[in-house]
Amino acid sequence: MGTIATAIAAILLSNPALTMPQGPPHGRGPGGLGLHGGPMGRGLGMMARGMSAEEHGNIHALLSAHETIERTVEEIPGGVLTRTVTSDPALVDVLREHVRQMSARLDRGRPVRMWDPVFRDVFAHADAITMAWEEIEGGIAVSETSDDPEVVPLIRAHAKTVNAFVAGGFEEARPPWAGRGMGERQP
Repeated sequence: MGTIATAIAAILLSNPALTMPQGPPHGRGPGGLGLHGGPMGRGLGMMARGMSAEEHGNIHALLSAHETIERTVEEIPGGVLTRTVTSDPALVDVLREHVRQMSARLDRGRPVRMWDPVFRDVFAHADAITMAWEEIEGGIAVSETSDDPEVVPLIRAHAKTVNAFVAGGFEEARPPWAGRGMGERQP
C-alpha cells in the first residue's frame, strides 16, 4: 500500500496541471499569492503554486479510508445538500477540515484538478456558488447552491464525482492517464 500511495503522491506533485491554479483568479481573494503571501512559484516549491501539504495530506487520508466514509446527496432547489460521515473517529476532523479547505479555495478562485472538466467548470463559476456547512455527529453537512440555473447541474455533477471518490478511493480519484489498478496504464 505504501508504494501505491507514494506513486500517486509522485504523480500529483510532479504534474503542474494538478497543482497549479489555471487561469486568472475569480476576483475573490488574493489571487496570485502563494504560501506566506508571496508571489506564487518564487522559491517556495510546487506547494506554493497549488495545494498545501496539509490539503494533500487530508485528501490522501480521506481516499485511503474511503471505506469508513458514508455520504448522501439530496438534490435541493439550486443545488445539493450532502451529509458525509465516517465511522473512524480519527478521521472526523480531517473530513471537516477538508470541506473548509475546499470552500476557501472556491472563495479565493484557487482551483484544483483543472484537468477534470467537472472541477474546471465548478471553479469557473465559483462566484455563482454558495457553500454553507454544519458539523454533524461523525462528520459534516454541506449545502452547495447557486441562483444561476446553468450552474446548478455543475454543482450536482461535482457531488456525483465526490460520491465516486468516496465509493472507490484512489481508484476513482486517479487521473485518467494514470490507469486503473496496480500501476497498469490503460487507454
